[in-house]
Amino acid sequence: MRSRSSFLLAALGLVIGMLTWNPAVAQGQTTGESGQPAPLQNAPPIVAVVDIQRLLRDSKAAKDIRAQLEKRRSAYQEEISEQEKELRAADDELARQRAILSTDAFQQKRTELQQRIAEVQRNVETRRQQLDKAFGEAMREIQVALVQIVEEMATQGGIDIVFAKSQVVLVRNQLDITDETLNRLDARLPSVKLPEIEPASGK
Repeated sequence: MRSRSSFLLAALGLVIGMLTWNPAVAQGQTTGESGQPAPLQNAPPIVAVVDIQRLLRDSKAAKDIRAQLEKRRSAYQEEISEQEKELRAADDELARQRAILSTDAFQQKRTELQQRIAEVQRNVETRRQQLDKAFGEAMREIQVALVQIVEEMATQGGIDIVFAKSQVVLVRNQLDITDETLNRLDARLPSVKLPEIEPASGK
């Protein structure tokens, strides 16, 4: 999950950094009514920063998602532990029967047990992938809301550029809009339901 989260943070930082990008300004000129280039404004752009990592860690929705994820992971762990107990019991029973079974019968039972073990292992990996996918989908809902909120704050506050805090080395506290962004995010999106996961394929 950490590698996926890192990628999403990088992508979100790029989006926020480009929120108020103006093609005309980037080209170094604007055009007036006469069609001639208008003089450039000397006023420096208004800049702000937002701590994306903090928002994706401390927002109500993010905490809610992690709580749901942990609850679901614990349930799956209990399910797998039960299957492991059954497999250990089957292995012990097969070991006791070895002396009375023919070689072919023993080998057949051993193959069947190995197949059951392999199936449980596949289910564990499937569960892990499903949890990763569900986590990513839920966190993307937060990211979409976050971008919308930052866009609104930039428009309302006349902010020209918003950087992810991880992209800057030093910034004054007055330029940090993280607290207000967090308040708005919590109010707009207090929780996100973790997507449902299809049942594993048998034991």
